[in-house]
Formats: sequence, C-alpha cells, structure tokens
Amino acid sequence: MRTIDSLAAVLRLVRDARGLRIEDFAGSVEPRHVQSLEAGRLTTTSLASLEGVAKVLGVNPISLLVLSSGFGADGSPADVLKEIQHDIKALDALKVDAESFKRQFQEGQLVSRPAGVQVNQEKLAAVLVCKDQGMSISETAKKLGMPATTVRRYWLKNGS
Repeated sequence: MRTIDSLAAVLRLVRDARGLRIEDFAGSVEPRHVQSLEAGRLTTTSLASLEGVAKVLGVNPISLLVLSSGFGADGSPADVLKEIQHDIKALDALKVDAESFKRQFQEGQLVSRPAGVQVNQEKLAAVLVCKDQGMSISETAKKLGMPATTVRRYWLKNGS
C-alpha cells in the first residue's frame, strides 16, 4: 500500500471522527489541498501543510504519520512506536541527543553552516602531515586509503 493512501485514509477517519468538514481547514490549510491529500492524489506535502492539517484535527502531526505507517504496513501503530524507540536508542548512542541538539542553536537561532562538504579535521590533519613529509597526493591517497580527489581537496585547504 502506498504511504500516501494510508495517510489519506487516516486523515479521512480522524476528520470524520471529529465531525469536521473540509471548509474547517480554511484558516490553516487550503481546503483543496486537504481534499487532494484525502484522495491520495498528492505524492508529496510540506511539513507546514501536515502541521496545519494536524492542528485542525487536534493531533500531533507525528501521530498521523505513526497511524498511517502502522496501519499501512499491515501492522499497528504500536509496532511503529517500538521501531521508533529502537531508532531513538541507536541515535542516542551516536550522540544525537538533547545536548547535541542544543548545540545546533545559538540565541534561539539555528547555527548556520557553510555550504559544501564539511571538513573532517582528522583526515585534514593526516593529509597535511603527509604533505609536510614531502609525499605526493597519490602517495598520500594510497597511504591513507582515501580517494585522490578527497586528498587534493584537503591538500589545498592549507594553500599551495
């Protein structure tokens, strides 16, 4: 079953259970958008739209996704929640936690990142050591087991 179809079914069920009409969404989401979602005609929707729909329905947007994912996979929302708990534990072990989340913000604003590939400081240091030792880019690539293009990018970070 397509995810959008199971989401459509959940939206219909919740809207009907709440006794809401399509027009009731007018202040938060374009009613035609809700109709298209409920018909399964949209293959994508924005997070803002899903939040708007969920607000009118009086539920958390994640709840809509959990319900549609659980029922759509011939499982249950409880199965999906168990999977999510497993994912959260795994991500916590990778230090994707509240503390690392807080470091993404400064004075309430998301910290901007420069565009492009982020520099791995350990790799950069290893490349620069090889460069200082007079090794060539290809020799450094072999020694460090890195693609020559990556070595060249790090090589040029320190000028030359």
